[in-house]
Order: sequence, then C-alpha cells, then structure tokens
Amino acid sequence: MSNTQIKVILYFLCLLSFRNTKAEPVSTTPYSIQDTSEFEYFVVFEEGTPTDTLSAYLSDLNSEQIWSPDDSNIALWKVKSFPFTPPNSQVITNISEVIRASKAKTKISGTAFNTEVSIDSIALDTASTCFDLPQLSMVQGNNQIKISILDTGLSNISNNSNATYNYNLTSANGFDYVRNDNEPDDENGHGSHIAGIIHSIVKAASPNTEKVVFDIRKTHDSQGQAKLSNVVIAFYDALEDEADIINLSFGISDTLTTDRLYPIQFMINEAKERGVLVVAAGGNFGEDNDNSFNTFLPASHMDNNIISVAAIDCNESLSFFSNYGKSSVDLTIYGRNIPGPDMGTGIVYKSGTSQATAIVTATAALLGTHMNQFDPIILKCALINGAVKVPALEEKVISGGIIDVSNSFSLINSINPTFMVTDTADFTSGSLRFAIESKCGVNQIQFSPSISGKTLIIENRELRIDSNLSIIGGGINATKIFSNGPHNTLYLGSSAEVLLSNLSLIKNASAPANIINKGNLTVENVTIK
Repeated sequence: MSNTQIKVILYFLCLLSFRNTKAEPVSTTPYSIQDTSEFEYFVVFEEGTPTDTLSAYLSDLNSEQIWSPDDSNIALWKVKSFPFTPPNSQVITNISEVIRASKAKTKISGTAFNTEVSIDSIALDTASTCFDLPQLSMVQGNNQIKISILDTGLSNISNNSNATYNYNLTSANGFDYVRNDNEPDDENGHGSHIAGIIHSIVKAASPNTEKVVFDIRKTHDSQGQAKLSNVVIAFYDALEDEADIINLSFGISDTLTTDRLYPIQFMINEAKERGVLVVAAGGNFGEDNDNSFNTFLPASHMDNNIISVAAIDCNESLSFFSNYGKSSVDLTIYGRNIPGPDMGTGIVYKSGTSQATAIVTATAALLGTHMNQFDPIILKCALINGAVKVPALEEKVISGGIIDVSNSFSLINSINPTFMVTDTADFTSGSLRFAIESKCGVNQIQFSPSISGKTLIIENRELRIDSNLSIIGGGINATKIFSNGPHNTLYLGSSAEVLLSNLSLIKNASAPANIINKGNLTVENVTIK
C-alpha cells in the first residue's frame, strides 16, 4: 500500500443513511473483462423518494440501475450510451456532464469523485525483523469475532507456515468483486500477506481455538487496483454478513473538507451504526495527515469507530515512509520487514502501514473476544490509552506511543460508566481530562462535592469528546472549567451526544472559543463566559 497511483473517475453521490438489507453484487459484465466505469455512477437519494420519481430520473439521465440493496437509498447507475439529450437540455457526451445534469434533480444533491488506487508495500530492506509475535498475541476469549479483509484476495497459504508463524488459513468465507464469483483468489499477493499476518497473531496463543473467523473480499485486481464501486459494495456486504472488524490496508492521498462528500465515509458511518470497527492504513508517503489539504483517506475520517495506523521501525521511531498526524493518526505498531506468506509456499518480508494495520486488526480481534459486548468505541479507546508512551512518537500520533496488549486488556475489563472527578490537575488520574480521554466506557462524569465551585484548569489543548457523555458539576456552586491557553475548552465531534450541567465555562483572553460543537449539545444551568 504505497506509491499510490490515482485514476479519478467521476461518480455521483449524496449523503443519507443506509438500510439494513442484503446487498448482492450484480454486474452483467465482470469489471476485469470490460471496464464500464466511465458510464457508471453512484447515487444516494432522499429517504422516501417515490419510485416513479427515481424512474423519471433514470429516464432523464439515460441510465439504468445495476446495483442497489433492497429498501435502500444507495444505488449504482449506468448510462446506457453517449451522446444523449435530456429533456429541455443540451446534448450530453460524457459522465461529467451527467453529474452536472443530475444537480437539477430535486431529490438528489451533492457530487463525489470515485478513486482508483494501487496497493503496494514498501520494498524489502532485509529479512531481519523486530516483529515480536508472542508479545502481540494473547489467548482468545469466549466471544466470536469476524474480521472482514477488503484487499486483493487470498491465495493458498496452507503450506507457508513454520514453527513460528501459522499461516494455515483455510477456512474463510469470501467473494471476488473483480471477477464476480465466490473464489477470491489472490493474483497480487498483498491480500494474502495481510491475511497471513492477522492469522498468525490470532492463532499464536490459541492454536486450537476458532473464535476469530475470517471473511475475505477481493476488491483489488492483480495490479492492486480497485474501483470504488467494488469497495463500496464489498464494504456493505461485509456489514450485512455481520463483520465485527473491517481491515482496509489501502487508501488515497486526498483533500478533506466539510463541503465534499466522501463515499467511504458513508460506509464508515453505517459501520458505526452497526457497531463495527474499521482499521485503516495511515499511508506510506512520510507526510502529516493533519494537513487537510493533502491527507490520507479513509484513515483520516475522524469517526470514533475507525482506527488510523502508522508504522514504526525497530528503534521505536516512526518509519521513514509512514504518514503521521498528532490529531489524525491514532496508533503506531511495527510496520518494517513484517513476515507473511508469499504467493508460493514461502515467507516474504514486507513493509508498510498496510502491515501495521493488519497487526492492529489482529490485536483488536483478540481483545474483542474478551469483551462482554463488542463495542468499537471502547475498543478504540482501550488501544489508544493502553499505548506505551514513547517520546519520539508523542507529537506524531494521538496515542503518543505503541500499542500494548496487556494495558488495553485491562482497560476493556475495568469499565465503569460513571467517573468521579476528584482533583484539579489537568492530566492526573482524577481529572476531567483523564475521564474524557483515558477512561474507556464512561458515559457520565460527576464532580466530587469537595470541589464544588472550584476551578479546573484545562491546559495545552482542548478536551475532545466523540461519544455520548453527561458532564455534571457537583455541589451547590457550579464547577468552573477554565481554558488556560490559546485553545478551545471543549470540542464535540460529529458523533457526540453531550449534556453539560451545573458548570461554568470560562476562557482566557487568547482562547478562540469555549465550545466547538459538531455534535449534539444540551446544556442545563451552564454559564459560558
């Protein structure tokens, strides 16, 4: 997953929710034989749009529907032929003009580019590695976890194992979206390497346990390229087949703005509604993903059910190729010279955030088998806050360090929905920041009566809230939260449902604002100064 080659094909999309229905991949001609993408585009229409309205749109746009889940707002449409002339319009000769013409349709709004990328790993440096399989693995728990891998498929890797690495992945459901059949045979090698890494980790401590199951969806061809149509349909089908974790060891450099529509983000939002964790590669360009004008997607979508992964080398420093981002990349783990099965019967060492992503997916799956109820938000919190801090990484990723299985395990098994704030130190274990950023599974924060009316100092950076949370000041007098620095007090993400009660929010003269609210905020007896 590097050296991304981009072929942009214009597709049409608008944002709405998806239905819980089975999506069947349908195509009259396999994409690998005939590429019809210049005639195809996605649409998402308003909920409740009458069938006759959609039929009229199809007729006006000289199109036919070739894929759509039952009772859903998303569809893949195809222009029958060019040129054509819509009613009361000029002659249309290409798909870009179809997009422009469709903007006049009242039940359809918004456009988005579909991207085609190649997924490759960084060239091998040496066969040596610091990949520590025992340290990363743990005994599987009692709950079953399904991992869906969207990649280049899976070759026969049953003969690639040795005394250390178990790549004998022979039981996996799957589908080939390139050739439209039930055999997701790998013609590239990337997908087999990713699947092999994950399998070797989940089987290391539990060789005879089958609680982690695999779902292989071949979205990329022999050149490691995929159209968004394959990825979107595969992602949706993985959700329908009740995947718990979806591994995306690919992506594309792109601009992230609030006024564009991003097709994969629709899928991530649907995954969040269904309680599914998405693990995505941070990219192999050595760039800062915090730069929204040249970030890496889908990893940089800031949903609380997606984990963005960077790669480190054996010196516990960011690998030279790895993207990073203090605010946009969540975790790091080894991504240099990672062993995995090749296309034959041997083992090959590859590097990249693709490989690091596979390690995180495997670790998340193992932790998930021990959760009473699988929860992607708690699991993400446990992985981030269980990380071992490394000075060289503190300004590179959100976790500021490297994932640690035992630390994360302790966090998912010590969940208390109510947290009591007991002191005024910003980063200590009894602080408001600790409750919001480090304590997994908390949905209510209360303040000890002993600090009623006192001032809690919020320093260095704002408090970010991405989940459902009530923050209730204690005692007779409202608790004061003071922003001490050129930053906001609170930032509410798009998935945050937050109640503030009996509080006073105060900023110093240099602070830009008290609250940035992109979610849903309710206030009761709150003073903002």
